[in-house]
Amino acid sequence: MKPGHSAVPYKELDTKEIKNGDKKSLQASFGRRSAIMVACLALQFIAVGYGYGLSVMYVEIIRVFDAPRSEAALTQSLYFGIMTGGGPIEAWFLVDLMV
Repeated sequence: MKPGHSAVPYKELDTKEIKNGDKKSLQASFGRRSAIMVACLALQFIAVGYGYGLSVMYVEIIRVFDAPRSEAALTQSLYFGIMTGGGPIEAWFLVDLMV
């Protein structure tokens, strides 16, 4: 795939051409941008909900693995730490890929 090209091509009717100085670029329509935003929000709700769902399984983790409470709570702490701390790191990699 060439740099600057999307894996999913835009449809002719779904884009408009924008001139940025000497460059021409395509911009997605309002409907496509809105659909992407809604999908991203849904994924965020699922990701955060999964972390809070771990608290429901807390008692079962202690029972099944015969683990102390501190180790069982560590799973939820690690999940939230990786989820929130991994965002800036992932963004840094994505910016490097896009340039």
